[in-house]
Amino acid sequence: MVKDNKAWIIEHGITWNDSVAKGKARQKRTAKFVFSAFNAEVENIISLCKSTNLSSQFKKILKQYGNSNKYGEDNFSKITKDFLLLRLEELSLVYKYHLQLAIEKEDDRIHREQIAEENKVQREIENFVKKREKEEKEYKKRLREAEKLVAELHDEQLENMKREMELLRLRLKDITKEKERALSMAQLTRSGYVYIISNRKSFGENVYKIGMTRRLDPLDRVKELGDASVPFPFEIHGIIQCDDAPELENQLHKAFNECRVNSENFRKEFFNVPIEKIQKQVEKHCGSYDLLDRMTIEEYDPEQLGMN
Repeated sequence: MVKDNKAWIIEHGITWNDSVAKGKARQKRTAKFVFSAFNAEVENIISLCKSTNLSSQFKKILKQYGNSNKYGEDNFSKITKDFLLLRLEELSLVYKYHLQLAIEKEDDRIHREQIAEENKVQREIENFVKKREKEEKEYKKRLREAEKLVAELHDEQLENMKREMELLRLRLKDITKEKERALSMAQLTRSGYVYIISNRKSFGENVYKIGMTRRLDPLDRVKELGDASVPFPFEIHGIIQCDDAPELENQLHKAFNECRVNSENFRKEFFNVPIEKIQKQVEKHCGSYDLLDRMTIEEYDPEQLGMN
């Protein structure tokens, strides 16, 4: 387009020092100067394009186009719209390239984070099971010792021992149940918790993060989020235990897609939406479940949050 002299046009000729030829030469020199300046500025604008600033770079090129043509008005020369569109198309291609790089980088980061999180979950489960197995052995040993003593005891001592044995059996039953639950979570890779949390001091009112975790204690994940990304602790509105946590998380994200705080990054889990709307969606997928107004991690009650 530049070689064909289609990048700029001279709308009509002028005379310079009573010479049409000199006027034409002057117009051509001025048009080339304006065009070169415009092109250099556009090159710089495009070189600074990133995956997050297409709109601002687009506006800068349009502004530069307007300024350049205004400068050429006295000379009756202007840069063509076709050339402008060509440079805008180039900007779009560069933006798409950087966007793809950003997506791949984000995908890689999320993949690494998921692997790290899953490894952490597995280690947590293994340590939990080992601890419960150790407790199982200890309580079984204490029960065997108590059973041996029963034959030698009478009256009040016997009754006390029976009560102690009953407490040992109940605790042993709880330990076994907790161990089996942990083993079940290790095998059912989609079971976990969906959490709904907020941070008014950091993000303002009605901004909620909806995410999921497979940790045995989901509060550990909430604590990590508070320690890593914001200066203030998160407040808890709901922690929902379910067999398919990724699916519930996905359904809630879809329901509030238009309310995403970061519309350019679908991997961000923050939504600007009233808690009442979240409540309705949770009830739609989980049945009766009451979200809380707000509660700090220190104040949480597992039964109130539906974690049992």
